[in-house]
Amino acid sequence: RETAPQPRGHGGLQVSRYYIVIDTEAASETGKCNPSRSLVYDIGYHVVEASTGANVASRSIAVMDTFHKTRLMRTAYYACKLPQYYEGMRDGTWECMTFAEAHETWCDDVARYGVRDVWAWNVDYDRRALGHTIGTYSGGLLREWDASVNYLDVQSVAARTLLATAKYRAWCDANNVHTPSGYPPTTAEAAYKYLTGRMEFEECHTALEDATIEASMLRRLMRCKRGTYKWGAKHGLMAPRR
Repeated sequence: RETAPQPRGHGGLQVSRYYIVIDTEAASETGKCNPSRSLVYDIGYHVVEASTGANVASRSIAVMDTFHKTRLMRTAYYACKLPQYYEGMRDGTWECMTFAEAHETWCDDVARYGVRDVWAWNVDYDRRALGHTIGTYSGGLLREWDASVNYLDVQSVAARTLLATAKYRAWCDANNVHTPSGYPPTTAEAAYKYLTGRMEFEECHTALEDATIEASMLRRLMRCKRGTYKWGAKHGLMAPRR
C-alpha cells in the first residue's frame, strides 16, 4: 500500500503531515438526537495537509445500508434533503457504498496519508454515531470506527478562543445572534458567519459541505496569534496546549 512521505520531528520522531476533518449525518432510531442510537447515512471528509491547509483528498459517501432503511430515512431530521441526495447519487456528488466499503475506504486513506488526528465540530457526536453504526452493521463485531486516531473537537477550541472574546460577544449583540437563552452561540453556522461576514449563510447539513466550512475555520484557529497552538511532535500539527 502506497503511503505519503512523512516529515521528521524533534529527536527524529515521525510526525504526521496530514489530518482529517470529518462530518456525518445520521438518522436516529429513537426520533431524538441521540448519536448512540443513530445510523450514519452521509460521511464527508477532507484529508488536509497541515503545513498549507490544502485539501489533498476528499470523500463524500452515501451509506446505502442506511438509505435502504426507508422508514428510518423518512423520519430523519433532514429528511427534506432526500431528493438532493438521490439526485447527487445519480450525478456522482456522492459515492454510493456499503458501510463496510466506506470503512475500508477510510482506513485506506488514514494509512496512505499517515493520519493521526481527526477533527470535527462536536466530534463526540460523529464518533458516537459512527461507533453505533459500525456496531450495528458488523453485528457487534466492531465497536469503534477507528481506534488508531486522536479525535479532536474544533468547537471546543473555538469556544475557548475565538468565540470567547469580547469582540465576538459584541458582534452577536450587534447582529442579534443569540441562543434561545440569550447567550452567544457556539454553533458552526454562527462561527462561520462571524469569520466570513456572510450573514446570509446557512449551514448545508450535508456531510462534505459542512466538513468544508469546519476545515476552513480550523485553519483560521491554527493561525491564531494568541498562542493557543504550538507545533506538536506527538501529533504533527497544531495541537491545543493543555
